[in-house]
Amino acid sequence: MRRANSNKGLSEFLFPVFVAGIFALFIVVGAYAASDTVNLTINVANVAPSVGSPTDNGSSTATPTNVGTNVTFSTTATDPGGDGYWLAVCKTGGTITPDAGGGAPTCTAGDWCISSSAVASGAQNSCTYGAQQSDAMSNAWEAYACDDNAAGSACSSVSTGDSPFNVNHPPVIGTVVIGPSYGSSASVDPGNGGTGEVYFRVGVTDPDSEAPQDTIDMYACSSATTSFDASTGTCTGGSLLCSVTDVTTGTNADCTDADLASIPTAHGSHNVKIYLRDNSSTKLADDGSNNAQAYTVTDVTPTISGLNIGSNPLIPSAGGSVTQSYTATVSDDNGYADVDSAFGAIYVAPATLTGNGVCSTASEINCYDVSSCELSGGSGTNVTVTCGTGGTPLTTWFNIFPSDSWKAHISVLGTPTIYSFATEGTFTVNALSAVNVAEGNIPYGPVALGGTSASQPTTLQNAGNIVIDVLIQGSDMASNGDTISRIQQHWAPVTGFTWGTDDYALLETASVGSAVNGCSDRSIPVTTDHTNYTTSQIFWKIKIPDIQAAGSYTGTNYFIATPDDCSGGI
Repeated sequence: MRRANSNKGLSEFLFPVFVAGIFALFIVVGAYAASDTVNLTINVANVAPSVGSPTDNGSSTATPTNVGTNVTFSTTATDPGGDGYWLAVCKTGGTITPDAGGGAPTCTAGDWCISSSAVASGAQNSCTYGAQQSDAMSNAWEAYACDDNAAGSACSSVSTGDSPFNVNHPPVIGTVVIGPSYGSSASVDPGNGGTGEVYFRVGVTDPDSEAPQDTIDMYACSSATTSFDASTGTCTGGSLLCSVTDVTTGTNADCTDADLASIPTAHGSHNVKIYLRDNSSTKLADDGSNNAQAYTVTDVTPTISGLNIGSNPLIPSAGGSVTQSYTATVSDDNGYADVDSAFGAIYVAPATLTGNGVCSTASEINCYDVSSCELSGGSGTNVTVTCGTGGTPLTTWFNIFPSDSWKAHISVLGTPTIYSFATEGTFTVNALSAVNVAEGNIPYGPVALGGTSASQPTTLQNAGNIVIDVLIQGSDMASNGDTISRIQQHWAPVTGFTWGTDDYALLETASVGSAVNGCSDRSIPVTTDHTNYTTSQIFWKIKIPDIQAAGSYTGTNYFIATPDDCSGGI
């Protein structure tokens, strides 16, 4: 179109242009010429991509996404201008804001996820969201495709695709009660009344209320379990103790194991692990916060049987010692290893033992402690206890009280408890009448014819376990065929006696009754300390006849302990 301009002598050309629905009129003014040029300018507007068919890839009520796993959103969008595009999956209740420079868009109400980059038009883009414990079961979403045009991004209209996605939450372990019966947390006795069972009761809850409501499976696993495979119900690294399936939420899951408290079972705390899984198609386990549990096995009192005495009767040794020993079988339903150590005692009334089974007052007369007894042959519940042998012999002394009512006692230490058994073995200690003379000889020394020696002592020691008297008898003294009659030797209970006055001649054979019969009437008591004899002295003099061959005369005097005093009984 041309129009003349009379004022300027120019020609004006009008070019109407229609592009993409936009009308533009350009006026070019120029001089009249045989040829001319026209400059054209056009602005093409950015058009938003088409979002395609976005999907959460099957996260639904039937196949929910477990907490801790990802929901993957994807779509294939196309852009009319050939731009790449971002995928934005927004929470509902807001809008999408494109980026002015073609970068990632923003969801005004928050997003579930936005792709990490833009992809080419016609290619699939995706983003992931990790399902959280705080998420609802059903979660609506809106998807947008926004191009990456650097001159200004444009976003598609909203698409809800197959919204919502669904989240499966883990079941929750509630109150756990483990014990000898359902609902009891008391300690469990080994054997538990003949069944040996330990009972598990676990409160179970599934927080997902959307139909269909999940049921719950419960698994009790050994303490060695390191993890739980919910898909197979496997105690990884350990073993399955018991399980129960299809338990309704809000109720108790009960199961029992007959081997956990069989005989023997060690006392104390026993660890286990409890796991839950729901019966959704995705088999989600609990969150692991309450898996470690424990139950207690009672420290039961052991028993004793078959107590055997080594020496019965025990025969003391005059002035010396003999050893005693005894054995028994100790049975402990917690296992023989529960018996850590043992000790013992032998005693006779009036001696007593403390509650722990040791002598109230140790005494050589009536109570001997055995600080350590040997354990041997342990198997299952039984172990043999031997007291009085090995490194801790039970040494009894000559002054031990004679009785047929001695008792052998055993105590065992099952940490931390001492068990002192009421069952005891009885044995007899024989009476011992014995005397020891401290001096080896009676040294009269040289004595003149018709003369009398100085007084010489003999110290009589009670070397037995009863009160004794001493019978005194002897033989003639001799020297090279010559003799001095035994009756020349006189004895008396005091040192300063006069020979032939208030004294007694040595008899060939003494007997009980009185001093004239050779009974010294000493009644020597029993010592309480074997290193310190109880004693009594008598004194001797010899008178040499007026006519007697010279020489060195020797003879033997006999001292015989008797349980009878000179008047009859002791």
